[in-house]
Amino acid sequence: MDHLFTVDGGSATPVSPTTLAAEGLLKRQHLQEWVIAHPQVLGESVFVITSEFDRWTDTDGVPARDRLDVLGLDATGRLVVVELKRGTADRDVHLQAITYAALVSRFDIDTLAQAHRDFLKGRGESVELDECRQRLLNHVDGDWSPELLQRPRQVIIAAGFPKQVTHTVVWLSEMNLDIDLIEVGRPLEGQGTARRRIHQGLSDPGGRGVHARSGPDRGQGRSPETGGTLTRPQRHARPRRRRAAARWGPA
Repeated sequence: MDHLFTVDGGSATPVSPTTLAAEGLLKRQHLQEWVIAHPQVLGESVFVITSEFDRWTDTDGVPARDRLDVLGLDATGRLVVVELKRGTADRDVHLQAITYAALVSRFDIDTLAQAHRDFLKGRGESVELDECRQRLLNHVDGDWSPELLQRPRQVIIAAGFPKQVTHTVVWLSEMNLDIDLIEVGRPLEGQGTARRRIHQGLSDPGGRGVHARSGPDRGQGRSPETGGTLTRPQRHARPRRRRAAARWGPA
């Protein structure tokens, strides 16, 4: 468990926690933009490919309504599927993340390059498709592996997680499915000032010692508005084989 204090000389005062919702902070406008601006909170060397991706079609050609919050690529060549919740996550949020992981496991380099180009275009940056493709290839250490691309890592960020989720994620990690849970909050500090912090939130209800790290952080980013700390999570299990098959593909 993390504790945050305001230090003034020789005294330290605990900081009162609050939630993003209570402070009027929104999922897409604030939380999602913080993650995009500081992808190090998702793990080592994560490159943001796209956000708000919704170009899915079912096998019969009917567009699907699912919207992937953030999709990244780490330096090993694995995709990183990110699901965001401003409040406490639903009890089946891990199933949603697994579904997205199954869907993107069908993507190839051309699909990802197109998604990245559309993402940049939506943010006012015009980049040729070949350049987007090269950026993805350059980000990966070593050779591009289509097989590794089929085993996405999942990250779920929320204000809190029900026991059903933490129990299930611990078991899935033991089964070599890589899912990180990150708890996000906004402690209030002083006279109306604020600090935002994201930290590792995977807990083990069975008491097996899988828990949030406290103490010095290995990697941090800064919140674009207030300079609050965004702390990078630690990695857990690494999957050895593909666990889900997608029925949908990109439009």
